Amino acid sequence: MPAMDKSLYQARLERFQKAYHGEIPDRIPIEGHFTPTFMLSYCGYSLKTWDPDVVDRAVDRVLGEFDYDYVRSIFYRSPQFFIQLGAKTFVQAEDGTMQHPDVHGLEPEEYPEFIADPYKTIVEKIVPRLYTELAKPSPYNAMAVAKAIFTNNMLREKFRVIQEKYQDKYSIPYTGGGMLAAPFDFVADFIRGFNGISIDIRRRPEQVLAACEAVLPLMIKRGLSGPNGITKTISMPLHMAPYLKPADFEKFYWPTFKKLCEVMTENGYYLYIFFEHDWTRYLDYLQELPKGRIFAKFEYGDPKLIKEKLGKVVCISGLYPVALLKNGTKGECLKKAQELIEILAPGGGYIFGLDKSIMKSSDINPENLKAVTQFIIREGKY
Repeated sequence: MPAMDKSLYQARLERFQKAYHGEIPDRIPIEGHFTPTFMLSYCGYSLKTWDPDVVDRAVDRVLGEFDYDYVRSIFYRSPQFFIQLGAKTFVQAEDGTMQHPDVHGLEPEEYPEFIADPYKTIVEKIVPRLYTELAKPSPYNAMAVAKAIFTNNMLREKFRVIQEKYQDKYSIPYTGGGMLAAPFDFVADFIRGFNGISIDIRRRPEQVLAACEAVLPLMIKRGLSGPNGITKTISMPLHMAPYLKPADFEKFYWPTFKKLCEVMTENGYYLYIFFEHDWTRYLDYLQELPKGRIFAKFEYGDPKLIKEKLGKVVCISGLYPVALLKNGTKGECLKKAQELIEILAPGGGYIFGLDKSIMKSSDINPENLKAVTQFIIREGKY
């Protein structure tokens, strides 16, 4: 296997870091958008294939055919891990992808004990309800934990080896690190569920507020103790805010989310935040986020408005529609790329990115994506 081209690797890493920090690199960096499920399906493998040797071959082919400046990570949620724990939070669909059903681990009348001691309540009540193997009596619950941790650690190590091997072969940085959730998202996702939290903000608003405040220290501790990668970056996908009314966003979501961002960046971290769906209503709030420390990937929205309001605050990415790569002509795809460059690149602080990750090969026309990335390499100037 060829040795890493250190000059190419360093050029790609510096290109990413300069754009991330609001500076102007030699050209617009290109983010890799592939999930391992895409890599498997692109190479004709079943998404239920969890043989690391198969994943190895898929990663090799995809990184060899698509030209990117960096990739976040190749690791993804292991079905075996969640199956062994009897998870209700993540289940494998018929096609092999992992789905997150709307479940809850806390009943509404249990808010007071959660607020008083969230960690204890999570360990003693919520986790056993959401992971059925952990609700079994000792020693069976301990055996399930040991088995799942062994499986997870084994797979992580195998994927780490694969990742390092192709980082060297293709001289491509991996910029992934730890992961966090906004406190309100955490309460909605794993504590009360989407339906539950939607009712609670009407019937129990003060308890919801107190629950978010109680979760905040847990999220801070998790962020400060987690892996941070070569760029000291923590990922934070956000999704509940677009479902809230502006008044509810300001009351329930914004205070603890903003505080979490401030604490993490004050401790030297950068945040890779995926603003799922349309955050147009909240762009003015986002102007208060720490400047020069946040990579903001947007799914939907007006690029001109986002650039106008946030161009001097965050590094902007996303907004290129995956659907266009599937349904558009090559000319239409290149025209859209040029449009985003003209709007978002001036002044720096822009990384070319898609509006969402590519989950399966059927999500796109691969030739369109290859054409767009080569266009960015040739024409992607600030």
